[in-house]
Amino acid sequence: MNEVNNTFDPADFLRTVTHQPGVYRMYGTGDEVIYVGKAKDLKKRLTSYFRKQVSSRKTEALVANIVHIDVTVTHSETEALLLEHNYIKLYQPRYNVLLRDDKSYPFIFLSGDKHPRLAYHRGLNTRKGSISGLFRTEERYGKLWRYYRRSFLSGNVKTMFTGTVRVPACNTR
Repeated sequence: MNEVNNTFDPADFLRTVTHQPGVYRMYGTGDEVIYVGKAKDLKKRLTSYFRKQVSSRKTEALVANIVHIDVTVTHSETEALLLEHNYIKLYQPRYNVLLRDDKSYPFIFLSGDKHPRLAYHRGLNTRKGSISGLFRTEERYGKLWRYYRRSFLSGNVKTMFTGTVRVPACNTR
């Protein structure tokens, strides 16, 4: 493994890190964010970067360029996921490649209206209602979307002229 930058002492830093979920930002020279990551246990995750045997050359190169690390503790893994995503969009770190596509994770939104609306949504949501998600894959999103549609579109109404007609219990997009 390459030598870690002299200004950063991993042992000292790791003594201060908690076992809670959160997000970490690794900085290189010039105060540039070079990597953003999340963890359900920050101490375990960050310790893994400084073992004698690292998992890849990418990790080795990353560790060699670290000048300092900032940590933000969150209340949950979901909060950490959202914060990580926002930081990656904000800083566009060179070592993050998976989430650089300017997309955001999809979620399912159920409006808080008198006649609720079920909708697929990406990005920031400021409307009142509840959300399900964030989905990392379209497959996971699709399973829950089909379940919700079956649940919310199950209203049956008897009419005088046509017999039983299926009527949505809420509006969908």
